[in-house]
Amino acid sequence: MARYSVTKRAKLKSRGLCLRCGVRPSVMGHTKCEPCKGKERRNHLRKSYGLTLEEFDERLAAQGGVCKLCGKQNKKKRLQVDHHHGSGKIRGLLCWRCNYGLHWFSEDPVMFSAVAQYLREGEVA
Repeated sequence: MARYSVTKRAKLKSRGLCLRCGVRPSVMGHTKCEPCKGKERRNHLRKSYGLTLEEFDERLAAQGGVCKLCGKQNKKKRLQVDHHHGSGKIRGLLCWRCNYGLHWFSEDPVMFSAVAQYLREGEVA
């Protein structure tokens, strides 16, 4: 959680300073400095998935640095943690598109089978 009130955060943002600590970010236009971005990432992984940054990096290396579904590597965006929403079990690291696709079809295998069948039928026509 941020250390400053909404008014203080607005002042920091208008001056181009980090919204967490008040230091000028190394990249112009960013709202957080690198140390604060790293802290937020670590906290997000730990709170959301029970993962440390080191465990995330191990999973990423085990996958060869690519999306577990499509096998593509995106240099601009980091892979996202895919997990079963019922059990919380982590299935793998996915690119944004694949992760969104799973969400769009409600992680329903029947729906994915229907989509696959639909695409196969379209290839014949």
